Amino acid sequence: MRDPSNKYSQDQKSSSELLEIYRRGLQSGEDNWESMAILQYRGGNTEFVMGKQLTESDNPDDRCIGTDLLAQLG
Repeated sequence: MRDPSNKYSQDQKSSSELLEIYRRGLQSGEDNWESMAILQYRGGNTEFVMGKQLTESDNPDDRCIGTDLLAQLG
């Protein structure tokens, strides 16, 4: 069960929005791990499917992002 007092539990961004924040951070060289940490915290089917779809992309950046996400999900 998720801890409702965890700082990530109150984030209102969608998982898609968080993935875009992570993508922009990778492209700009900024620290972007908080968005990935929130995705890991959520860790549901939505996040798993997103990661799986990204690993099947023709775009190598998408595959890298998908691998990062799936690795965080365990």
